Amino acid sequence: MVVQCGACIIIVVSVIAKVGALFATMPNAMTSGLYCALFGLIVAVGLSNLQYVDLNSPRNQFIIGFAIFNCMSVAGPGGYFSTVQGNPFGESSGADILFAIFSSPMIIAFLGAFILDNTTKGSREERGLHVWDAIKVRLQR
Repeated sequence: MVVQCGACIIIVVSVIAKVGALFATMPNAMTSGLYCALFGLIVAVGLSNLQYVDLNSPRNQFIIGFAIFNCMSVAGPGGYFSTVQGNPFGESSGADILFAIFSSPMIIAFLGAFILDNTTKGSREERGLHVWDAIKVRLQR
C-alpha cells in the first residue's frame, strides 16, 4: 500500500512543471551527494537481508562474492555491457529488452545469487531459512 501511494504521488508530482524545474536547477554536486546517500541506503537495505544467513560458510561467501564480482564485470562501469558497441542481442524489440535487463548490475547480481543459492547444497540454517520458518509458524497461530 505504501508503494502504491508513493507511486501515485510521484505520478501527480511529475505532471507539475515546477517540480521538474526544481530538479533541473539543482547543481551537479548536490545531485551527486543525493545519489551517494540514496544508493548507499539501497545497498545497506539489500545487505540487511543477509542478517540471518551464515556468513562464515564458504558456500555463502562464494555466492555473495561471485554475485558481486560478476555484476560489476558484466554490467558495472567497466564491465562488458559498458564497453560493447551497439546491442549484442540484435536489433529487435526483444533484444532491446534483454539489453536493458542484462545491463543492470542489480539484476545480474540477483540472477547469479538466486541460481547459485537454489542449486548449491546448503542446510536451512546456513541459508537463513530457519528464521523465516519460525516466523511463518508464528503467523499461522
